[in-house]
Amino acid sequence: MTSENKKATRVLVVDDEENARYILNLKLTMKKSFIVDEAENGKIALEKVAENKPDIIILDVMMPEMDGYECCKHLKENPETEDIPIIFLTAKTRTTDIIQGIRVGVDDYIMKPYDFEDLYERMMKIMESQKTIKRRIAD
Repeated sequence: MTSENKKATRVLVVDDEENARYILNLKLTMKKSFIVDEAENGKIALEKVAENKPDIIILDVMMPEMDGYECCKHLKENPETEDIPIIFLTAKTRTTDIIQGIRVGVDDYIMKPYDFEDLYERMMKIMESQKTIKRRIAD
């Protein structure tokens, strides 16, 4: 195992439901070497990202103060955070909701209720793709 593989993955879980954050945090920390931070809305998520940039963000859409769409848009428009992969994990299931997510720059869209293994595999795939792109840019 290389030192890159041993590095813990920093995940920010953003959901207004405390129980949803708790369950995802628990499952992630049991699965792999993750450092999980939590936020209850988009506004707090932006503050947390500024404090400690995560490797990936799992973001609910429907939240008070600032929803996931607005939060994602802010992150993708900022050169400091535009490369952070974002997965929407949401109960919004209409095609128009998915299209809006794509328009604001989300990397993947998973509907609740979700299968954790599916979410985990998608996270790993997105982060591996990002590493490949960064290696190609560096060469």
